[in-house]
Amino acid sequence: MHPGSKLTLESQIAAIFVASLVAVALFNICIRKVEIRPGSETWHSQSAIGANFTGQVMAKDVSTEDEFILDFHLQDNGDYCHAEMWFIPNDGPFNLEWTESVKLVIRTEGIDKRSIRFHVRHIDEKYYDETVATSMKYNQVTMPITTTTQTYTIPRHCFYVPNWWAEQSKLPIGELNTDMSQVGRIEILTGSHVNEGQGKIVVESIVFSGHWLPSAVFYRSILGIWMVLGGCVIFGRLIETRKRLNAIAAEARQLSEINQGLSAQTRKLSSDALKDSLTGLWNRRGLRPFIDDLEDLQTDHKPHNSIIIFDIDNFKQVNDSRGHLYGDEVLIAIGKLAAQFTSNRVTISRWGGEEFVVLCGGFCKRSAVELANRLRESIASAGAVTCSFGVHEQTPGESFLDALDKADRALYAAKRQGKNLVTAFSVNLVEQRFPNESPTTGGLPVDLQVETPPHNSNV
Repeated sequence: MHPGSKLTLESQIAAIFVASLVAVALFNICIRKVEIRPGSETWHSQSAIGANFTGQVMAKDVSTEDEFILDFHLQDNGDYCHAEMWFIPNDGPFNLEWTESVKLVIRTEGIDKRSIRFHVRHIDEKYYDETVATSMKYNQVTMPITTTTQTYTIPRHCFYVPNWWAEQSKLPIGELNTDMSQVGRIEILTGSHVNEGQGKIVVESIVFSGHWLPSAVFYRSILGIWMVLGGCVIFGRLIETRKRLNAIAAEARQLSEINQGLSAQTRKLSSDALKDSLTGLWNRRGLRPFIDDLEDLQTDHKPHNSIIIFDIDNFKQVNDSRGHLYGDEVLIAIGKLAAQFTSNRVTISRWGGEEFVVLCGGFCKRSAVELANRLRESIASAGAVTCSFGVHEQTPGESFLDALDKADRALYAAKRQGKNLVTAFSVNLVEQRFPNESPTTGGLPVDLQVETPPHNSNV
């Protein structure tokens, strides 16, 4: 890039960075506030006797020019007996949805060590009925009283819709979130179990605060500006890169001869691939590192490592009766099913032909048998073929080949016992030959829509 243009780009980035910092600072300094105070032209206050289902209460509003004051006297107090004062916007429902926090300064007398409830009531035609006092939605928070004078700063997320109102309104659960977009009333009232006798609530101030723009909208805008700038930088770099690529093209032609020599090595590496080309599972070469890890664990005398070997029942008859292409499709399907059981402790490979080996690190014999049974049931439920399984838990110092031989003997025992079984090795197992079985019938798994795969005779 030309030095002059580079300097211009850096200057633009610096200018946008400074502008972003200034915007963030102004965003956090310029806070929107609504204050409810005596003598306000926007709000007026009232007091009420409150609900008296189990008690009696007398209340009166003795507010001054500087404070809202509610004097009350409770008799025969019960759970629902309370005194309250409320504030109503003079010009109809008021939008406080932008609120991020509410600050209240309150003094109390006669209700020590109890609580005060603060309600922001929302009006919506879906549920509001002016003849029903409780039909306005409750955005509620309950504040403990620890001293006679309290300053509460209540974040918006602390408000909640009480369960009793949710049940009463019968609104869908998606509409039971707090809402302050049409506030018709704000209430301050005593909590439950207030002491009998004389009490007083003095509200010095109620202030709703929040940003002029939602924080998410503001910061997304800043992020969008930087993304556009980043796109411009990337586009400029792409143009510069294209010029360099044209210069490299000449060198690429010279490297062509070297690439031809590397092609032979690439083909050799492909033949040594660690994955089975048919099933996508590890082949014998690919399994070797996992076998070494398993034998290292046995050397350290750490117990509970098991080996599972399984193969497809009557697979020769499947190939003879349905053809090798069908047999390949069966192997692919089993590979897909088996791959679902792999984890950081379970490694599955195609050992050869229709045989598969599973290394189970940290599995005792019982856990390995459970895993084998889940895999067996998954294969059998596909409906095309079944598999028989042999399981053996390695003993300390036992080599992989010895353990695999014992698992193989358990596999042959499962074959002798009727196939589609899981058998664990024991000293009583004796290897026997078993007669040829009849061909397996059944349809292909529904997901075997594949191109013609390689022959299944190679791993």
